[in-house]
Amino acid sequence: MQNMIHQKKCKYNLQEILEIPILKVAERLDLKPKNKKALCFNHNDTNPSLSFSPEKNLFKCFVCGIKGNVINLVMSRLGCDKATAIQYLGKNFILNIQYDIDNRKIENKHIIKKTSNKEYDFNTILWNQDVYKYVFEITYLEGEGLEYLATVKKFEKELLVTLNIKYISDGSNFIDQMLKRFDIKRLQMAGLYKQTYSKQLWHKVILFPYYNLDNKICNITRRFVNNPKLKFLNLHSIKTIPYNFHIINTMKKGEKLFICEGITDTIAMLQKSKKAIGISGASSFKEEFVRELINFNIIVVPDNDVAGNGFYNDIKNKFQLYNKSVTRLIFDKNKKDIWDYFYA
Repeated sequence: MQNMIHQKKCKYNLQEILEIPILKVAERLDLKPKNKKALCFNHNDTNPSLSFSPEKNLFKCFVCGIKGNVINLVMSRLGCDKATAIQYLGKNFILNIQYDIDNRKIENKHIIKKTSNKEYDFNTILWNQDVYKYVFEITYLEGEGLEYLATVKKFEKELLVTLNIKYISDGSNFIDQMLKRFDIKRLQMAGLYKQTYSKQLWHKVILFPYYNLDNKICNITRRFVNNPKLKFLNLHSIKTIPYNFHIINTMKKGEKLFICEGITDTIAMLQKSKKAIGISGASSFKEEFVRELINFNIIVVPDNDVAGNGFYNDIKNKFQLYNKSVTRLIFDKNKKDIWDYFYA
């Protein structure tokens, strides 16, 4: 059948996906429709301009013009592609699809399923990616942030641009811009907003994006430029992955991969034309990462201190669970870390 959508072991019929009630989809996407209308998520809407037509199963905003069917609604709301939107709709609404020997449908019910933790994670990740993407669209690498990275840390601007590193000089203005695009609940879910001190926590910070293996931003680390009490700060309650993790998409089996202790050391290795990823601490390296890295020649780059020894041993032990050995990079013990070795 040409109109069958295959998602792993699930079959979704495209026509059945398109027949899922659009108001139910809007409710699941937290649009809170009332009287077939809702505040539009695509612009700063104060008077509900997003209209739903249950009869045609379509939506349209009469201010910004965004419109379409249930698939378009999911794509626009979550910032995902068509295949992911279909997967989302199938997982959340279509249950008990069965076919007899002649491929005739026996049972199909549009049911809003209770959200399991796995489904919640899937939906939340998609929402967050949309928020993070916007963060890096409205920020730039400039001012004190660029000066610190280029002058103090001696990193080349071309590399910093490639890594999509940005800087926020005014935390208050940044939060105001984000609130014009997203509501507070959305920013809280993405780990960007707290009821107190939110603007201070985004003031004069360098932004380091974390890309997943789909090349989507899934987390952000901040580096404070002029805050003596704070240095690096991760997003609140957001699952982390190795920094620059997506570089393994460009690598071949057996290639050398350097696992560094922190972002600064990772960039230092990248500037030396090495393939590298960064871990913020031993506890941040999860066994699940081993399965993605098992086919590479792993070289661990710890700091020259007690914590660095723990960092190396923890990573080594996790790889040993898969009968995989790793190598430790040894450098001048008078140097604190690999950045210090190369550039101090």
